[in-house]
Order: sequence, then structure tokens, then C-alpha cells
Amino acid sequence: MKFRMRLPWSTVRASTAGITMLASESLPSLITFDCTGTLFEPTESIGALYKRATVAEAWKAGLASAVVAEALSEEELCTAFRPAYAAADRSRPCFGADRYSSENCSSESWWRDVVADTITTAAQNSKGCAPVSELEAILPQVFYVLYHETFQSRSAFRLTAHAADVLSALGEWRASRSPSEPALVLGVISNWDERLPLLLKRLGVQQTMFDFVLTSHELGIEKPDARIFEKARELAGASAGIEPTSCRVPVVSWLLPCLAECMV
Repeated sequence: MKFRMRLPWSTVRASTAGITMLASESLPSLITFDCTGTLFEPTESIGALYKRATVAEAWKAGLASAVVAEALSEEELCTAFRPAYAAADRSRPCFGADRYSSENCSSESWWRDVVADTITTAAQNSKGCAPVSELEAILPQVFYVLYHETFQSRSAFRLTAHAADVLSALGEWRASRSPSEPALVLGVISNWDERLPLLLKRLGVQQTMFDFVLTSHELGIEKPDARIFEKARELAGASAGIEPTSCRVPVVSWLLPCLAECMV
């Protein structure tokens, strides 16, 4: 059974005692976190981030490109992004790494198409943004900045309000558990591509905090498919030195307000 509880932060202070209180009835063996909206969140809208990169590269190309780029609507970029992303996800799930697809590609290629479709569609729908060819000419440079720089850094993401406190408290709690208690494994399960570990590091999340980071791109399966959780269970069993069968499927989710899934 899986259920969610809404808990006021005052009852879950970032302290070992607070977390132990919640888990006193059943000590978990595995706690996993999602990422976007849980551990971290966007600093700005997709439209703002895409436009900033486009304008910067357009000015390098010349005044004509810059004038067109400045006319790009952030709202139209946001609107165009959603169907572009959805279409790519339908045709090539897991950022191009779906284990059952015959049309797989690298995540870089997957995102290149999404970025190109988003910007060109938004340009066509933005008043005064013409000719679109001025932007099409700089798309390779814009994509490079977005994929290799912006969305792998603090430019695009920041830790959520209490993420650092919760992770610190969990680390203390894990260190304080006695040998007679089940080992605690901390992990990440997220529908992300292979850039996630580097992004977490750049956001200040210590690599030693998590025993594993499992992405849909790596496994070729997306949440909420049960198999990605089964893989996490296997990883937890190996990492904790216990048999995988001693970890059950997810049964509890905490809103701290960070959302964690506990496997006990």
C-alpha cells in the first residue's frame, strides 16, 4: 500500500529526532527522492531561459539576428515547449533511450530536436519575430549553451526550500542508527537524462549523500513503471549488504515539503 501524508514543517524539523519520530514504527531500509520539484526547482520559466540564451547568441551573430531574437516572446516559448517535449517523449521515450524502441538516440540529439521545435514555433507566433531564418542559423550555438551549460548548472535550477536541511538530517539519522537496526540506503530515482549526477553536484548535493542515482535514461524505463523501483530495490540490497527481498516496494511518501519515497 502506498499513501501520502502532508506534514507541517514544524513537525519535521531538520533534526535526527524529528525524522526518527516519523519512522519509529517501521524503520525504512531505502529512501529515494525524485528531483525536479522535490530536490530542486527551476530558477525561471523555460521561456525566460530559452530567450536569454537565444538573445545572447544572436548578438554574437549580428544586429539583424539580435533584433529578431529580442522579439521572441517568453510566453510563446513556454507554450511551444510543452507540445515539443510531449511529442519527443511519445516518439522516443526516456530521452531517446527507451529499451523497447527501435528509434533510440542520444539525449543530446533528443533535446536538440525539442529546442529547435520550441524556438522555431515560438518565433513564428511572436509578433515582429521575423525572418525566422535569422534564428534558425544560430540554433546550434543556442542549443549548445542550453544543453551543456544552462541546464547543468545553477543558472536553471536551485535547491528547494528545505532540501538541504532534510538531506542533512537524513545523513545524521543514518549515521546514528545502531548495528541492530536495518541499514539505511538513500537514492535518487528520476525521469532525467545522464546529466543529473553532475547537476546534483553543482547544486551542492554531496555525491556521498546518495548511494545511487537512477535515471530513466540509464535504465530505459520511466516512472511510474514499477520496474524502475524494482531496480532501485536491487541497488539498495547490494549497497546495504542485504538481500533485495528484504526491501519491500514503496509504501510511504513524505512531504517535508520535499517528497521522498520510503522502501521499508
